[in-house]
Amino acid sequence: MRQFLFTLFVICITFVYGHYQLPTSETTLRRLQSLQTTATSARLRKDPFLVHRILSRTPKSLREKFQAKQNENQRILELTDTPSLDCETCEFIVAVAQTIAENTTIVNETIAIIQEGCTALDDPTITSICDALIEGLVDILPFLDQQLNTLAWDIPLGFCSVFFPVCQINCCATPTNPEQLFLSLTNDPNAWSITWTTGNMTATSTVQWGPTTNNCNNLPYSNNGNTRTYTVSSWIGTIHTAVMNNLIPGTSYTYRVGDNNGGWSECNNYTTFPSNIGTPEVPFVAVQIGDMDYNANDTIAAIQNIAPNIHAVLHIGDASYADGFDIHFDEFEERVSVIYRTKPVLYCRGNHELWFNFTAYKARLGDSMPLAMDPNTSILTANNGSYFSVDIGKYIHLTLFNTETPEDTADVDADQATWIKNDLIHARTNPNMTWLIGGGHRPLYCTNGNSKNTDCGFFAPILRSQMEAIFNETRTDLLLFAHMHDYERFYPVYNSEIISTDYTSPTVPIYVVNGAAQNREGNELPSGNQPYSPPHAQFADVGYGLMTIIANINGPVGSNSLNYQFIRSKDSVVLDNFTITK
Repeated sequence: MRQFLFTLFVICITFVYGHYQLPTSETTLRRLQSLQTTATSARLRKDPFLVHRILSRTPKSLREKFQAKQNENQRILELTDTPSLDCETCEFIVAVAQTIAENTTIVNETIAIIQEGCTALDDPTITSICDALIEGLVDILPFLDQQLNTLAWDIPLGFCSVFFPVCQINCCATPTNPEQLFLSLTNDPNAWSITWTTGNMTATSTVQWGPTTNNCNNLPYSNNGNTRTYTVSSWIGTIHTAVMNNLIPGTSYTYRVGDNNGGWSECNNYTTFPSNIGTPEVPFVAVQIGDMDYNANDTIAAIQNIAPNIHAVLHIGDASYADGFDIHFDEFEERVSVIYRTKPVLYCRGNHELWFNFTAYKARLGDSMPLAMDPNTSILTANNGSYFSVDIGKYIHLTLFNTETPEDTADVDADQATWIKNDLIHARTNPNMTWLIGGGHRPLYCTNGNSKNTDCGFFAPILRSQMEAIFNETRTDLLLFAHMHDYERFYPVYNSEIISTDYTSPTVPIYVVNGAAQNREGNELPSGNQPYSPPHAQFADVGYGLMTIIANINGPVGSNSLNYQFIRSKDSVVLDNFTITK
């Protein structure tokens, strides 16, 4: 019985002390231990079968764990000695607390135990703590359980690795074999980066590569890269990034990553963009996704099927939906690696990466993105992938930016807005630069109601006030967003006023929202209730975007085209299709 009550007290005290900021002196803790003993003996004298009745409502696996710990009689922890709390015990405590939180009868009976113990002690100092514990049982514990259930965590392991970090999250199946590979672009059009993860640090972080005519074990070129890690969420792993440089356009390469002692990855192939990428001869083809979690089976499979026919992937925020539980980040990166080890991916931040001030995003993804280049000085600045731009050949300019804050609100601060404006102005002054495309997670326009009304009715106007004039002034052609779990496009619109009802030489940007790639929260149908909402251009289906971009600078008016298709993942049906021409 003491063991069972102790598990309850630990979980309640963890939350109640943090919520109510109660004193945590050694004397108070010892009084709580005394309360535990008194409540136990008082209650058991009246109802010796209480333990069996409470445990009978818990799952069999928990009952077996509870009985084992009673038999061991060595898991009674000292509250003043936090380091002694091991992972197994923490998971047990949280699992029992979860069972309590989800059963009103158990909550009421446990409250009765606490009240009897408090009455028996008759100590004014302990009364406030008792009251707080009871309130925690009634309000805080069920609320926290409900919130944690929205995260798709293994709750005991997640709680004990994120909030009470005593359980380690190992990234990888082996200590040194490379996993979670993904290619990305750099600021140098003739250099691509490759990122991978290992469980432990290796002696070197090496990429070897060469034309695909070379034998995989005798690749002629080699570079050493850099490493980084992080410890929040109790994650254990090492992230490596190396650069393959002096690449020849339109050439197929073979590469592998790793270390002679730690082991090498399998060999993979990729083909660099040809020098005439984005022309009628070689249109630039890219997938756009957003809000895709680690279990997005349909979309991952669909993109894998078309991967031989695309050049790159743009992931506009919310990658993995790990939400601090980084086992899911590992699973996501390993699953999408089947695509990204052969096709480069560009990421920008989403709100589901905000945990610990975007620490996991910065280390895993952001630090592998291109740097932010000052267009006036050509100085490169590392900003953890917060915002950056790249040129695709001579005719297409991509600018990805950050709409997120650690507080889960929308904001583009003045420094970033200035950089975006200068970047787009500089790109537009290039007479060859035909297409300017921007992307950020939260949309400037959307028509969702219900739970998303805050985004469309409150945050979207804020972002418009910060960014819309810049996009209009620089004649940005297409803005890609996600965050809303759906797809919708808009007619040319500025300042919430419809400008035209077609996409022929539009004078203002075109906005597309596509966060439909699949995640645990599900999709919802936008209302499409604005004058600038085309009919039949809103979908709640799980899907992805496919862009085909052509620049024909010497051709007639209308021969420059940007086609966007929204494709349902499960059966590859094209649900929406529009083309911007100019």
